[in-house]
Amino acid sequence: MIGDDANYRNSFWYQKLGTTYIAEAFRAARAASPSAKLYINDYNIDGVNAKSTMYYNMIRDLKAQGVPIDGIGFQAHLTVGGVPGDMRANLQRFADLGLDVRITELDIRMQTPADATKLARQAADYAAVVNACLGVSRCRGITIWGFTDKYSWVPDVFPGQGAALIYDANYQPKPAYTSTLEALGGTPGGPGPDPGTGPCRVTYRTNDWQGGFTGNVTIANTGTAAISSWSLVWTFPGGQSVSQGWNGTYSQSGATVTVRNVAYNGSIAPGQSTQIGFNGTWTGSNPAPNAFSLNGTACTVG
Repeated sequence: MIGDDANYRNSFWYQKLGTTYIAEAFRAARAASPSAKLYINDYNIDGVNAKSTMYYNMIRDLKAQGVPIDGIGFQAHLTVGGVPGDMRANLQRFADLGLDVRITELDIRMQTPADATKLARQAADYAAVVNACLGVSRCRGITIWGFTDKYSWVPDVFPGQGAALIYDANYQPKPAYTSTLEALGGTPGGPGPDPGTGPCRVTYRTNDWQGGFTGNVTIANTGTAAISSWSLVWTFPGGQSVSQGWNGTYSQSGATVTVRNVAYNGSIAPGQSTQIGFNGTWTGSNPAPNAFSLNGTACTVG
């Protein structure tokens, strides 16, 4: 509709109908579905800039003509450190036109590989976007454009960039998950689902000695269907390393450990469990992982 140069895109509809096609489209949509919420949605309009101001002026004029526009969506495909400082003010000025506003496709990408500094900045940026929405009474919601870095459009479109979501490629929550939770009023480490209500429960125990430990992990099937060909993933919070494992095939990438079943324990029936174990090393401290996923699904811990 509006290009990055803040002019109307030279589309087929613009060529044939001029700017009137926008009003006609909204009126036709209202006639076809009177109860539908009708939104304009675009990217690079998250802060006050030439493109968003073009939208502001266009919608103001359309509303003055009685065109049925209910809201506007801000895609918010952002970069680390690039959240507009005037994002809240920008949302508010559209709300002041009588529109509902939404963050519709939020992700915050970075140059890869990720590191602790970039992840911390990303966490602050996610919280800033949430707070911008919370600060506008007509901001109706936030949609994140996916949830795990394993499946993201970003690396295909922006080579060398990625890690844009709140769960990493191993389905583990990132600092941005915690900052988003806190911005929404949640408490990290708060009560989770009751044991047995999810498909799996993991119990993690260690026997420690100076610089080393043995880990014992029990995987229980608390669901109603058999678990087959399983893969258990966790991330060590203290930089620990697995040196030897049993009852599974172990691999480690950075702090993230993946354990896949072996032939004799590849199926776990409902109500049953299997045990795996490993020897590991640690420096400084040996904190327990706080999240485990089995075949991509989060398990209850405890």
